[in-house]
Amino acid sequence: MLMGKYRPYKIEMAVRECLIDMASSIAWTPEAEALLKEIPFFVRPAARKKIEKFAVQRNLSEITETVYQEAKQQFGQKK
Repeated sequence: MLMGKYRPYKIEMAVRECLIDMASSIAWTPEAEALLKEIPFFVRPAARKKIEKFAVQRNLSEITETVYQEAKQQFGQKK
């Protein structure tokens, strides 16, 4: 019964993945979208997903310029 011991963890991870997938419904302000466009096009989808994940983890419903900058700082890009 070792497997049952880890089941809650697997459920939690599945729920988190669903929340991250739902992140695409998060609204972006025009200012935040403009900042995102400064990122090279080939990296932009991954950056968008990472920023949206950042927002979901903080229970935010909109990506603003401030949220974008906070996420960027957390990821180590201090520009």
